Amino acid sequence: MNTRDKGNLAEEQIANIFLAKGYRILCRNYTIHNVGELDIVFIKNDTVYVTEVRARKHIPGFPTPAE
Repeated sequence: MNTRDKGNLAEEQIANIFLAKGYRILCRNYTIHNVGELDIVFIKNDTVYVTEVRARKHIPGFPTPAE
């Protein structure tokens, strides 16, 4: 599995987590000219959430993404 495939898998997992919690996807991989890309944009209860998805393997003793 290459880096792109790992990133796509991570984005899909995050999307599924948010969808299960009642969020709705507004867009994915939205590119803003000369600025960059928004991985996933969700909405729930009139609030918009912009997410940047990062994936890495777990290394014992190294902080988790939540930490």
